[in-house]
Amino acid sequence: MPDTRDFESEIQNEVSEPREKDFSLDDIVREYGGWTASDGAQGDSETVDGSGSSQVISSFTLNVMLNDPEADNMQEDSDSQSDNVPEEPEQQQEPPKLRVLPKKPSRKDRATAGKTAQQLLTESRNSLKFLPIRTYLTGFLTLIASVLTLWQGMEWSLPVSPPSIQSLYFVLFVLFLFCSFLSLDVLLRGIRQAISLKFNLESSLLVSAIAVIGDSFFAFASERVPLFAPICLGLFLADFGRLRRLSSDILSLRTISADAENRELILRIPRLWHNTDCLTHLKDARSVSAGSVKSPDGCERALRVYCPVITLIAILLAVLTSYRQHQNFLWVLSVLLTGSLPVMGFFCYASPACTLSQRLSKSGSALLGWDGVRSLCGSRYLIMGARDLFPNANVSFNGLKVYGSYRVNQVVACAGTMMIAAGSELESLFTQLMQEYGVRTYPVGSFRRYEGGGYGAEMGGDVVLTGSQRFMHLMGIQIPSDLKVKQALFLSINGELAGVFALSYKSSSSVRTALQSIQRSRGLFPLLAARDFLISPQLLAQKYKISSDSIEFPAVSDRTRFSEMEAGSEAQPAAVLNKETPAGYANTVLGARALSSVTRWGIVFCYVAGIVGLLMMILLTRTGATTIASASNLLLYLVLWLIPSALLGLWVRFA
Repeated sequence: MPDTRDFESEIQNEVSEPREKDFSLDDIVREYGGWTASDGAQGDSETVDGSGSSQVISSFTLNVMLNDPEADNMQEDSDSQSDNVPEEPEQQQEPPKLRVLPKKPSRKDRATAGKTAQQLLTESRNSLKFLPIRTYLTGFLTLIASVLTLWQGMEWSLPVSPPSIQSLYFVLFVLFLFCSFLSLDVLLRGIRQAISLKFNLESSLLVSAIAVIGDSFFAFASERVPLFAPICLGLFLADFGRLRRLSSDILSLRTISADAENRELILRIPRLWHNTDCLTHLKDARSVSAGSVKSPDGCERALRVYCPVITLIAILLAVLTSYRQHQNFLWVLSVLLTGSLPVMGFFCYASPACTLSQRLSKSGSALLGWDGVRSLCGSRYLIMGARDLFPNANVSFNGLKVYGSYRVNQVVACAGTMMIAAGSELESLFTQLMQEYGVRTYPVGSFRRYEGGGYGAEMGGDVVLTGSQRFMHLMGIQIPSDLKVKQALFLSINGELAGVFALSYKSSSSVRTALQSIQRSRGLFPLLAARDFLISPQLLAQKYKISSDSIEFPAVSDRTRFSEMEAGSEAQPAAVLNKETPAGYANTVLGARALSSVTRWGIVFCYVAGIVGLLMMILLTRTGATTIASASNLLLYLVLWLIPSALLGLWVRFA
């Protein structure tokens, strides 16, 4: 009958020495096979998964002597000396492990590259001082101009008749002057971007405003409502987009500049698994380049191509139309430029980016600008360790049984020693258990990892195996038939079952949501890199109600390599993690992918709205339809395109 002694039994404080038997670990290796140090050394010269990197797995020997503290000190001195000898030349010769590989940095990128995150944070806060007040005032004035324009153009049946064209002209002109004064920095940036040959949406807005001002004199003479309201709308959205972008940058820079003990970086490792890029997060205390946070976003880069082309086309068409159709050149130009102005481009990235930054800052994470978003979206596999799936607080002991003539403290010491030797995620749990029983670790030799889900080693002449129940069956260890436990760690000594540690893995609601979102996303697969052999795709499917088919489960050698990986020179930092929160790593990646999708769809909306508006205005100006190509209709056209863009930005709230 098995011995069912538990934690409450009285155990002596001394560790009994393992028994010496004529039983070798080599016999098990020859019969069942195993992944050993020599196997790793033989394949050292080969390339692992086409990544161009390999790893030497040496045998692990835990040099912890039981009753010889002097030997411990001698061993520590020798280890420190051996570590210090090659350290100095390696630091001089090796390149830095983390570096961003920019593509032809612009003048703005070069200006921010040498600044720290704290300096950029201070500059962003200074830029944000009076911007909210100016934005709200511009929005209020724009609302008044829009209501007056629509009142005159839509001919609403109200008790009060609309003002005359002459009165409305002067009111709209004054409102336009106030909006231009409040948004003067928008117009100045448009001038600077045009001069530096980086013609963007602000430059297009500036050209449209100039054309509208020129046409306003003819509009007053011909009793037309000038296009002041659409330009005021563009100025307000430009300020609103800048407000949201600065708010997003401040949140990200504040997280990056914060002092965090457990800081981690989300990195993109090129060609790591199946010759594809993978994402992982590693602890690194070094500072990252915060200049990427201030770099142009995807929408701004796309509109730098659209704006100069569409502006040039509008000018050429205005010249041709005014010459052939004998139309007013300034009227045709103002209508074409205003109709082709995609004002949603001012906020299609800035607004969702600010929303995402607010959510990520609560979990202590931040994206490194648009370059970081692109890095997180260009990878197929998401490397997830045991702590990403089951945090420390969600793994606990559920009982212990000791079999045979073995003592409880001996079983605990052997199991804890094996977890420490393997570097398992259960190390802290077993270390705490060893402290409760007052036991120490054994010297370990010939440590091996097995594909079946277990470890093997020699301790004082005894062969010790730890693993799952399936692993014990593969090794020929007899398991009692009445033993029914779902998740347990089995320990055998010299081919005989010695103990069973029942473990409890509790699911996390945030991790469940993240895993389900990963499975719903296209082109992203979790890559399991847990050294805890009890964590398998089947366990994840059972605890988190997901499909195990979409989870990549590499071999034990690859899982060990991924879990022990360090950032190299090719690793591209994409985000910063300052807190160890459940699913914080996965939520950051999912949020970046959602932001990328929203931005790309926003770019599509900008192009479609601008091109369709230009084509419609061409037809109207060729026929001289001034009543259809009016200020009220153009304002409605711009506002209608804002609705899908604003709804699209809400996507990041639920990603």
